[in-house]
Amino acid sequence: MSGSARLEEEHVHRVYDSIAAHFSDTRHKPWPRVQRFLDSLPQNSFVVDIGCGNGKYLSPIGGHSRHVTIGCDRSAALLAICGERGFETVSADILQTCHVFRAQLFDAALCVAVLHHLSSRERRLRALQAIVDCVRVGGKIYVWALEQSRDGQNAKYLKKERPEEEETKKEKRSVCVDGRVLGIHAQRTAFASQEVLVPFGSEEQLRYYHVFAEHELEELAREVRNARVLDNYYENGNWVLMLERTINHATV
Repeated sequence: MSGSARLEEEHVHRVYDSIAAHFSDTRHKPWPRVQRFLDSLPQNSFVVDIGCGNGKYLSPIGGHSRHVTIGCDRSAALLAICGERGFETVSADILQTCHVFRAQLFDAALCVAVLHHLSSRERRLRALQAIVDCVRVGGKIYVWALEQSRDGQNAKYLKKERPEEEETKKEKRSVCVDGRVLGIHAQRTAFASQEVLVPFGSEEQLRYYHVFAEHELEELAREVRNARVLDNYYENGNWVLMLERTINHATV
């Protein structure tokens, strides 16, 4: 197992399995822009949600829903919650997507708040390529990844504190994980670096995040084969990307 994989195992996968119930209780309302994307798709589209968590964007099996959906996640605990709610899911890491699902199987794919948990650029690119590969030609891919501020404007969740107060909180402590020194982020303050560990509740549960810089997600997408960028924008602490699966084999 590579160093990046070990980091993600310890500070992503194990953490989400541990906090699944509490995490699910705080993640029950769909984000409006994501719901708008789903509503824009043709009726009866076959949609995969990669990194589906508790399934808040999924539809129950046999329900009267606009689309047919399937979720994919690494966390067994979160998938168990999906099962209790009647959602169809598959257990798989995002990097395994292209092996789990047939190529060009889906009409559309969601990937919300997942890419920022991958701890190297190479792994983030592989993940994005795997998502594109499982969507049919002409299908849409919708990706959200964490940033925090743009043009000096902070995300809404940040406290409005005096600069000197905020500065004293910024990642004063750090831990070494597999040879990488990562700061522990102080909740509701601006990120001091692109690679951080973010507590969930207590500091016993530290999740790895790569905080995307402006244009970084779009530049990554332009290296993906068989895809073109339709839209790229900032939405309250996240960079949002919409791609279309193309038929040619050239890098866009």
